[in-house]
Amino acid sequence: SVPRALSLYRKSVKLGIDNPNESAHHSKEVLKNLVSQLKRFCGNCGVACEDTPEGMLKACGRCNSTWYCGKECQTEHWKAGHKSDCVRQQV
Repeated sequence: SVPRALSLYRKSVKLGIDNPNESAHHSKEVLKNLVSQLKRFCGNCGVACEDTPEGMLKACGRCNSTWYCGKECQTEHWKAGHKSDCVRQQV
């Protein structure tokens, strides 16, 4: 979906991940690559998955496209604007 793609793009730029504009004609591959890379970082504080106490991140329960190291980061990110990007996944 477009909101999910825009959200992932903004997160990737913030984290310095490959520029999706360079490979726009490969949008599915780019999106897949972004999702796999973003699953390794907290959507709020940017901590790497390996650096969390549990060694894993938890996905947003609504959109499943943003990952968090803990409840505090999820709440902070929601208030900071994830609420406007968050779109429930359609089954």
